Amino acid sequence: MPEAIEISDDRIYTLVRPDASLQKLTKGAVHSEGPVYFHEDDSVVWSDAHGNRLLHWNSTNNVSVIRNPSNYQSK
Repeated sequence: MPEAIEISDDRIYTLVRPDASLQKLTKGAVHSEGPVYFHEDDSVVWSDAHGNRLLHWNSTNNVSVIRNPSNYQSK
């Protein structure tokens, strides 16, 4: 059963449709951040910062690692 999304500020609906849903693209990331959507090829790129990887998703190839190590520098 999917977890519920709690909306605490209705202004979010100016950015996200009320019937939108979340989709888990992959598992196993240590700390994901910075997703960027590219409309040209309907893909998403994000970092697994502490896992030191850069990941890519598209509807054709699903998830792939595009840079490992990503040379993330933790302070």
